[in-house]
Amino acid sequence: MISRRNILEFFKTVELKGHFVYASGKHGTAYLDKRRLCTGEKIQTICREMVCRFNASFLYETETVVGPENGGIIISQLTAQCIRQRTKRRIWSVYADETKGGRFLINKSYAKFVSGKKVLVVDDILTTGGSVKSVLEALDENGADILGVAVLCNRGRVTAETLNVPELFSLVDYDLDSWTEQECKKSGPCSKNIPVNQDVGKGREFLIRKAQEDVVGAANKAMREVFKGGRK
Repeated sequence: MISRRNILEFFKTVELKGHFVYASGKHGTAYLDKRRLCTGEKIQTICREMVCRFNASFLYETETVVGPENGGIIISQLTAQCIRQRTKRRIWSVYADETKGGRFLINKSYAKFVSGKKVLVVDDILTTGGSVKSVLEALDENGADILGVAVLCNRGRVTAETLNVPELFSLVDYDLDSWTEQECKKSGPCSKNIPVNQDVGKGREFLIRKAQEDVVGAANKAMREVFKGGRK
């Protein structure tokens, strides 16, 4: 097995520095880049390390591994492959489709692989748990028997209770400092005028919203000035 220190060093290689807006709406100065995480040459080794640390239930009861679309597809495939190699059992690997509204659904062609099956949900980086919760809801609607959730990295201090699952396993817990939008204005990167990264996270959406708020604020101010002048 690889040491925890080496695993942490691996995640350091995909950590970006700057000013980021996370899916939770909070701001921070570091971001774990999923694109680099899931396309790196070490991702197969990292998934194997995760499976090596699984308990007997995850290892010997899992029939189907499911991950959310995008990052979770690769993780689900590699996790299923590693379980298959260790147990010599047939393990299915499918993924949940993401809708335009951000919800996840199980494609009809995949329903037979989850209905009545013991399912392990996997993902790369767990931040708020929103995506995984949506996948769990979709699986519940399709009659899956959820064993639990396994992730490479839990950076949001999410718990099994938060996800309402029997067990949550994370290969590594990775704490990153974060601030609410108001806190960021006082003591975070916003207070230091560090530009928001628009390439990853929710930075672009944040800047668009702020621009819209500025336009509305300026329009309201102008209207107040007009009415104030009319009263003279």
